[in-house]
Amino acid sequence: DDHVHCCPNGYKCDLSAGTCVRGNHVLSLFTKQPAKNPPKALVLNDNPTPLIEKSGENTLAESVVCPGGQSQCPDGTTCCRMQSGDYGCCPYPKAVCCSDGLHCCPSGYRCDIAEGECKKGADRVQWIEKVLAKTREEVTCSDGSSCPQGSTCCQLASGNYGCCPLPQAVCCDDHVHCCPNGYTCDVS
Repeated sequence: DDHVHCCPNGYKCDLSAGTCVRGNHVLSLFTKQPAKNPPKALVLNDNPTPLIEKSGENTLAESVVCPGGQSQCPDGTTCCRMQSGDYGCCPYPKAVCCSDGLHCCPSGYRCDIAEGECKKGADRVQWIEKVLAKTREEVTCSDGSSCPQGSTCCQLASGNYGCCPLPQAVCCDDHVHCCPNGYTCDVS
């Protein structure tokens, strides 16, 4: 009901704690991003979230430029070096890039390579496996704006379109939330 956040597929929003919960796994809430026309909107897919590598010639107004200036990530994400040496994007702001070059953790957590998870004191969350994007294709929204492939265009209360980071998602009638395909919205 905060009109701002969403969670990956299979997670439940806990607005009071500011988290997404699936069993014992807890993630920070994701912030919805409005679709832009132009530049194209970038949002993050559900877990595991592929990295979106951008070339320097397609610079977004709201972006994080990676070291070396040859690649960039969407605003609110973190540049992390991949095993290949190239940069990719971790879907967390100020994320911790794991030394294996494959994973990342939310800010404040540490990578536990042996256990394959992120730790912060007694809290443990599943880490995100980074996958270098191949070709980035887009879903065109009804108003001509676009969202990344694997996401769904949902109309916002303003009449513009936003990107739900879930494929073939159900757009809730409140024009703020979305649910995984096959689920019913309950925004009460």
